[in-house]
Amino acid sequence: FLFIFYLASVFRKRVELRELLITGGLSAGVVILLVLQKDLGSALIFFMTFMTMLYIATSNEVLFLMGMGAASFAATIAYKLFSHVQVRVAAWRDPWADIDHGGYQIVTSLFAITTYGLFGSGLTKGMPVSIPVVESDCIFAAICEEFGALFGAGIICIFIMLLYRGIRITLDCTRRYYSLLAVGFTAMIAFQAFVIIGGVIKLIPLTGVTLPLVSYGGTSVLVSLMMFGILQWVCVYCEQHSQAAAEPMQQQYVERRYADE
Repeated sequence: FLFIFYLASVFRKRVELRELLITGGLSAGVVILLVLQKDLGSALIFFMTFMTMLYIATSNEVLFLMGMGAASFAATIAYKLFSHVQVRVAAWRDPWADIDHGGYQIVTSLFAITTYGLFGSGLTKGMPVSIPVVESDCIFAAICEEFGALFGAGIICIFIMLLYRGIRITLDCTRRYYSLLAVGFTAMIAFQAFVIIGGVIKLIPLTGVTLPLVSYGGTSVLVSLMMFGILQWVCVYCEQHSQAAAEPMQQQYVERRYADE
């Protein structure tokens, strides 16, 4: 949460090379600490949020491509060094090869999503507890099992609408700092939803992060509510100040029209 405030405060003005190196180094340190804690999902979310805010603030394609290239190289090194990364990638590539161990979670998630079709088994009529860590990592699979794939698609549509609304708030805001806050929180929420839903449906390797406002976890829900609250505040602030700026212009137009008449 505070990571977004830090990046917005740095990028709100023109960033010099020294500041860029310091910010990049601190952000890389955060990502490395998360990787060492085997929290690959959070590491990916933090990195992509940083790259999004960096690109929005600088509009420098070269920096963005260099960052993504460095991330790809670091991911390759991490795959070679850490056994848990190899297990996650192997389970993503072929979960059936190790269905009793590494691939069991993703296989049961896929079964839960596809077994009962579009409309699901009905509330309490499925077997969501058969999925490991279902209350946090695989809550989307449990929802699809009992409410149907159509309901799951509706949840994805809600997150897409939240992404669209966050982008609109960012574009409509005239204050650079508030605009960066909005884009940072929007990017973090969007990437978090993409990482966990993409992992559950086997689009990307599964990593253990929560689905915002859906998964079990008090801290996750609290921080998600705070991020949405700040997005709403930025929206209200921009609307009020745009109206305040428009009122003098409207008054001048009315006075000029009456004078002409």
